Amino acid sequence: MILVLRLVMLLIAATSLLAAVLVTASLFIADRAPQSSQFLAISLVVSAFFAATGALAFGLQRQMARLRDAGARLDGAAAERFAPPFHALARLLLAGGTILAPILLLATYVILARIDQGFAVFG
Repeated sequence: MILVLRLVMLLIAATSLLAAVLVTASLFIADRAPQSSQFLAISLVVSAFFAATGALAFGLQRQMARLRDAGARLDGAAAERFAPPFHALARLLLAGGTILAPILLLATYVILARIDQGFAVFG
């Protein structure tokens, strides 16, 4: 289950970082990029949000792997107390990740479609 969780979190991280880059790049590659500093600020804030989401997902998958390894070193009663909350946390993160991943994939598709139309994402 941890392997699937890590893959989902890596997908979220990659998609979020791609969306962040695309939103920022749309200001430069679109034919009709807005000239207003307000649209620039909005684009940078949205890019920062996507980048933070990607960094968070990447960090979560790394820490879950570290927790799994730490739990594997436990023995006896400590391992029995550790396993249920760890697996519950993994299930919750996996459920959240499987909800978030398609949303981010759709958002990235919409960003690409907007750029393909020749417009910046915002503006």
